[in-house]
Parts: sequence; structure tokens; C-alpha cells
Amino acid sequence: MKTSCWRHVETIIRHGRYAPIGISRSVPKWVPSGIPVFRQLAPSAPLFRYAKTTDGDAALRYRSYVERFERELDELSVRQSWDALHTAAEGREPVLLCWCSPDFDPPRRFCHRRIVADWFLGARGEEIEEIDPALLGADGRPPRWLAKGQRDLFRAD
Repeated sequence: MKTSCWRHVETIIRHGRYAPIGISRSVPKWVPSGIPVFRQLAPSAPLFRYAKTTDGDAALRYRSYVERFERELDELSVRQSWDALHTAAEGREPVLLCWCSPDFDPPRRFCHRRIVADWFLGARGEEIEEIDPALLGADGRPPRWLAKGQRDLFRAD
């Protein structure tokens, strides 16, 4: 499983190895229909509003946001969530998508997809990496200038 942002959805679809799956409260209007969305893996509306506030100390607000979102995730079954995401991926590797750019920078910018990835890591020991499909070449292969470890993230085979 990987994570990325909605702006890369078309590249992810074209690549073929990955199955885009939304984990946001909403989906961009330009996203092709038929992409599954697991809103239960998005922050609740009150928590989302809290993340958008700018009051107080950013680091403290971020810690509070993470704690509150982790409590929301703890209401879910890790195993059922994992299995449902893989079922929805139909044999491809799931890529969990939300609106945030890949350059999120806690505590100034909040993004829940990294928290979801850490939730799976803690419960299942499964490392979930952020990918940037913009690095994929037109043929679905990574550029040669990437380090071998980075190229392995983008292998299509």
C-alpha cells in the first residue's frame, strides 16, 4: 500500500499497478468516476474544522489533532479496513489519496494520510510509503537518476 494526493490520480490510473482509493471527506470534481472512497479513514467534520483553524500554537494544535484522529481510527477495525482497501483495489496495490500536497509539513500543514499509514504500521507492521507518481516516466518506469531504493518504489512489475 502507498499514499499520494488526488492531483496524481490520473497518473496512478495510467500506471496500472496501483489502485487509487480516496480517504478524504470529499473528492475533486475532475476525478474519474468509479474510484472507491473510504470516508471512514478521513477525519470527522469537527476534527477537519479544527485542523483548518489557525488559533494558538501550531505544534500543540498538531499534537492534539493527531491524538484526536488516532482515537477516531481506534474506533475502526484495522484488519477490516486493510482487507476492504485491498478488496477494493482488485488485485492492484492500493494508493490512499487525499487532498493534501506531498509537501505537507507538520505542524504547519496537517495531513491525515500519514497518520493512517502510521496506524497501519503500528497495528500490522506494514510500512506505507508516500509515492510521487510525477516521478514515473511515460512508460511507467522510474527515471534512471533515482537512487536504486527509490526506483524500487516505482517498479511496475
